[in-house]
Amino acid sequence: MKAEGLSLDKKLDLRGAYTFQSGIDAGRKLMGQAVKPTAMFCSNDEMAAGVCQAIRETGLEIGNDVSVVGFDNSPLASRMWPALTTVLLPVKAAGRMASVRLLGERLTKEPLDEDRQGEVDPRLVVRASTGPVFRSNDAGKTAP
Repeated sequence: MKAEGLSLDKKLDLRGAYTFQSGIDAGRKLMGQAVKPTAMFCSNDEMAAGVCQAIRETGLEIGNDVSVVGFDNSPLASRMWPALTTVLLPVKAAGRMASVRLLGERLTKEPLDEDRQGEVDPRLVVRASTGPVFRSNDAGKTAP
């Protein structure tokens, strides 16, 4: 966001309990504002499913009027309607890397060098819950 010259509006940063119900609660709060969001990023897919429920209550269309993205690519993400765009973080690979790092540190009795720790890259899994949203001031622009 900083690279694009944007700042975070704290009233749009809501905390939840990683549950479906906390997603509904957060979604209702956000959708109850005078200016409705056009996109929401959720901490996990379960909360994203709750946010989708709150969006449906307003009569808006997910993926058309409001984009929703979850995180963790749970089985729920592909079973929802519309299917949920989500971030896949290879948890097993991250766990293996952490175990190897811990073992290496125990064997050498010193922390591993930052450059040797490796990285696990998240991957965006694009599905139907996201799409370009245009406002009236976007007239004449083409979709990215």
